[in-house]
Amino acid sequence: MQKCLVLNTLPLTEIKRAKLRETYGSFLQMTQKCFALVETSKVKSSTELHRLTYREHRKRFGVAAQLVCEARRYAWGVRKTANRINYVIVRFDRHLFSLKTTRRGNPALSVRANSERVGLPIAQDGGWRRLQTHLGAGWEISSVIMKFNLKFLVALRKDDPQKRESPNVLGVDINAGSVAVTIRSAKGKVLKQLYLGQDLARMQAKFERRRAKLQAHRDTHSQSKAGKKLKRFSRRQRNYTRTRCWQLVGELVKLAKRFDARIAIERLKYLRKRRGEWGKRSRKKVNRIPYGFLRFALEHKAVQEGITIETVSARYTSQTCPRCDLVNKANRRNFHYFKCIRCGFEANADRVASLNICRRAGERMVTYAQVPVVGGAVNRRVLSDDGGRRHLNHLEGQAPSFRAG
Repeated sequence: MQKCLVLNTLPLTEIKRAKLRETYGSFLQMTQKCFALVETSKVKSSTELHRLTYREHRKRFGVAAQLVCEARRYAWGVRKTANRINYVIVRFDRHLFSLKTTRRGNPALSVRANSERVGLPIAQDGGWRRLQTHLGAGWEISSVIMKFNLKFLVALRKDDPQKRESPNVLGVDINAGSVAVTIRSAKGKVLKQLYLGQDLARMQAKFERRRAKLQAHRDTHSQSKAGKKLKRFSRRQRNYTRTRCWQLVGELVKLAKRFDARIAIERLKYLRKRRGEWGKRSRKKVNRIPYGFLRFALEHKAVQEGITIETVSARYTSQTCPRCDLVNKANRRNFHYFKCIRCGFEANADRVASLNICRRAGERMVTYAQVPVVGGAVNRRVLSDDGGRRHLNHLEGQAPSFRAG
């Protein structure tokens, strides 16, 4: 587990601020040099970039070896996502920082600047007390981060707690309208079904309509304030979405602890659609799903609480009948309605998907096939994670297989 906490310092003298600004400037120049070298030449690996830049940067800037290596790693890490580097964060590892106590008993942070160590007095505020609480709970400081405004963050690390295999399963189906949840016991009984996050979808649609109006006004009136309002509104939408995602994750974790269940989610890739792949309305619905951030937040929170997270295949979760196991596209009548064409089972499609996620996580379907051997036929056992739809057939006669149980 990893976490970052704010570490506030008392007002610094101009000499200390100058030394920190010098360190930041050296780190920024080294990072920009590495990034430009990657862009202009055919550097194939981070090791090759290290050989090309290490001695030059050590001789030119005179900084610690760890900062030279960190600048190279930073530039290599953003080579595919950034066009240029204007701002950086300077990370001081365990060799470059230490927490000390002054003669008067006040805490201080010592960091390695370009030429010498600099002692920074720490403000004993809520951030410092929170750091002490985490250190007392078993967290360790892995590094200290300095931002461009000379503010500091502390990166904490703690070993993952021992996870206990829970007998029940909480299936989560993340979709455009809501988050469908089904809790299923080890014996196959549905304990609870509910929907969460309907307000998130409605608010995102409201944000999009407002943003469309601001964009249209900005494009037609070049001297208007619509551009600035659009930036503020986009930031407001992003903050609301992230805050609501963390709240949803908190509700899911509470349900998992209440019913002693592990959490199962779909393994989705290439979720976002581009223009021309789907219709405009369907594309908007899918693209507004915050699947990536929800999964990140869920994994982060579950690790802290000792809850197991499982991922299952997303294939046909909303087209598989949970009663008779029929997989057919015709079962999905429309965006919300599910009705099996064989047994007539009908329910909300998202609820069916969450139930199938529970089944795939809670049951490893066992299939059998009659395989002829000398002395008679025996059963061959196959473990499948695709919901039991894969069966073994006789290698020659194509004898039909059946699902155990």
